[in-house]
Amino acid sequence: GSSTLLTDTLWTARLMEALTGHVRPLRSPLLYVPGVLATPAAKARMFEATGAAAADMESYGVGEAATILGLPFAAVRVIADSALDHIPPIALAAAKRTVILMH
Repeated sequence: GSSTLLTDTLWTARLMEALTGHVRPLRSPLLYVPGVLATPAAKARMFEATGAAAADMESYGVGEAATILGLPFAAVRVIADSALDHIPPIALAAAKRTVILMH
């Protein structure tokens, strides 16, 4: 199944206003994915299936927690790779070795 989380309207408007003139902000759906989309073909399949402008591995969990707690939520993502870029093997290897420690 799929689930959609909506961002807070006021927060989103304020973020768009703050970013305009500094960068070219785009308001678009993000698709939660459990892992990196490493190839142009994988990115193309994601876009064709969903229309999402980007894949994201973190924002959905934060948004889900905010929704459960009744808190406002917005996501700002900086996209470093284009849809035509392959993720370098060394970056994929580093991502697989990353460990998050929580206290």
